[in-house]
Amino acid sequence: MKFARLWGLIALAVGSTGAAANALSSAQQGEFCAADATGTVSVPALTLVDKSDANLAFEMAQLHARLSASAPLAKVTPIQVELTAAERTQIGHEGDGVVRANERRLQVGVAKPLGIDVDLARANGLGQGVLERNADGLTWTIELSSPGAAALRVGFANLDLPDAAALYVYNADGEAHGPYTGRGMLGRGDLVSNTVGGDTVRVQLEYAGNPTVGDLARLRFTIAELGHIGPRFQIAARMNPKVAAANPKAFCSYNASCVVNGECASNFSAHAATREGVAHMLFQSGASFYICSGGLLNNSQADGRLLFLTANHCISTSNEAASLETFWDYRARSCTDNADSGPCGYSYATMRTTYPTALGATRLASGSSGDYSLMELAQRPTGTLTFLPWTNTAVASTTSTLHRLSHPSGAPQAYSRQNVTPSSFTCGTLPRGAYIYSQDTAGATEGGSSGSPILDASGQVVGQLYGACGTNLNDECDANANRTVDGALAHYYPNVAAFLSPSGGGGGGTTASVASNVVTVVTQGKQYSGRATVTIRDQNGANVANATVSGTWSGAVSGAGSGVTGTNGVATINSAKVRTNGTFTFCVTNVTGTGITYSGGTTCDSN
Repeated sequence: MKFARLWGLIALAVGSTGAAANALSSAQQGEFCAADATGTVSVPALTLVDKSDANLAFEMAQLHARLSASAPLAKVTPIQVELTAAERTQIGHEGDGVVRANERRLQVGVAKPLGIDVDLARANGLGQGVLERNADGLTWTIELSSPGAAALRVGFANLDLPDAAALYVYNADGEAHGPYTGRGMLGRGDLVSNTVGGDTVRVQLEYAGNPTVGDLARLRFTIAELGHIGPRFQIAARMNPKVAAANPKAFCSYNASCVVNGECASNFSAHAATREGVAHMLFQSGASFYICSGGLLNNSQADGRLLFLTANHCISTSNEAASLETFWDYRARSCTDNADSGPCGYSYATMRTTYPTALGATRLASGSSGDYSLMELAQRPTGTLTFLPWTNTAVASTTSTLHRLSHPSGAPQAYSRQNVTPSSFTCGTLPRGAYIYSQDTAGATEGGSSGSPILDASGQVVGQLYGACGTNLNDECDANANRTVDGALAHYYPNVAAFLSPSGGGGGGTTASVASNVVTVVTQGKQYSGRATVTIRDQNGANVANATVSGTWSGAVSGAGSGVTGTNGVATINSAKVRTNGTFTFCVTNVTGTGITYSGGTTCDSN
């Protein structure tokens, strides 16, 4: 019997500066055949250089020093959360008899609810944390801990901070991230913070100046959750030596014996550029944190738009995308750096303490057929960054050699090489054409590799990792019994063409696509309604005004709805009111207007 295995991964974070992306959060789903692709397109690579790693470390040290100095002098009593024995087992704490029963995504963390409502218009924020006023303004600090955590992430809700206010997270070991301002990274009113190493984190709010009554009214928010990231999140030890010292067995020799150091990419001429375009991913899904891999893609405009490709089984919802933190340049120092087996590299004495990161993303297009998810990052990571080249040329039925860099089991970049095998066995639910079947000839993939780009011999992305298919999936090194399976870009290209080839509208008219569909719930007394905020863009990425957006409501309420876009390309569609709160779903079915052609597909989002 032949069956499929999906590879998924973990999470962590460090803030970096850069232009924020527009708030995009919808999914464009569709089932396509390779024959649907409109012509062959190839886009070259784009490499940009920003700050060095030394700049990043210096800026973080300065921020940490300032936050520590401005923290209240009064002792802050930590608020502590504990994991259950079952939760500890789920995320790989040592001594808990871990069994990896779910290989679809590798779980590395648990989100524990806190529900701390902070209201700085009231003394000490309703009794939580410590508030101090000074000549420069005010500072409020709270400390959160979860014993045994390799790292922590803080989940915020109900954010609407005034301009002079900012939130930060930091620890006692030099890590500091922020500022988080306004309604958060994506303007949604919620936020999952950068990852902070260790089991204790401070949340600090600073307000510059003398707040007015109105400002004080907005100095309220909710610390909704604390994300406990366990020892499977290997990068936590590399960022925080104290974590490594506390878990000496947790971070090395964890890869299969056939996994190859990513710096040993033999016979792959595009290796140097590719490693600057592949990232390690950490994100929240429901009450858990997972890791995967992904890559940054160039578009035909070469405009530096932060288009990020991964697998749909990694990220398929707006909330998952919003929680994404990507880690860049996470690799061994050299091909001979094998102090540990596989690509582990890095002896603890020489570990780095910072990696370029980017926090937050919006979902642009995704689908289960071809298992793809295209997002736009909300931040640009610092350092050298390569926007990978790609081609929609079909390779699923052509004998060829492919190459990959990924983060198996959360390790630094690992290299694998595969030969496409057009005549090999397939899994019944994964048809050839929508998927590329290949046989490993060097290296291997594991949980956490999911979503990593697969490239042809010239270094062009032709798809991304789904997982494996075969009869011996418990052995990642059995290349005879198993096949590596990638979603084929040639198959789903029509559904991402508006983003990857924005100049390809044709005919001189406007080809409109849904760039964002964000559904929220509006409460009016004892009644509830859904509100869909839909953004429409043309083939060049420009906002489309005076377009009528039509769709249907389902879930808590049913019926049709429509709205007209303004000059910002945004249409607001409200549902009917109901007396029971629940899930409100709005699906865009058409976009019409003078000279407008809708690119097709049904795009849905739920609150």
